[in-house]
Amino acid sequence: MEAAAECRDYNRSLAAEKSSEFLEKMEEAGVEVTTLTPEQKDAFKEKMLPVWDAYSDIIGKDLIDEVVNTK
Repeated sequence: MEAAAECRDYNRSLAAEKSSEFLEKMEEAGVEVTTLTPEQKDAFKEKMLPVWDAYSDIIGKDLIDEVVNTK
């Protein structure tokens, strides 16, 4: 379980790093990227609450909480 948790954390960290790199490359290539305002993010999160509740047992509450608390 400990190794699985370490692997999960490493994978999430690596995914975030790669996501930033890919976003930067897309912007350099001329792709228009829309960044949501905090208000838009909050509205999206509010609309997602029923979905997260329905799938929390499958996805895992820790991952859902991480997404919900991301600013």
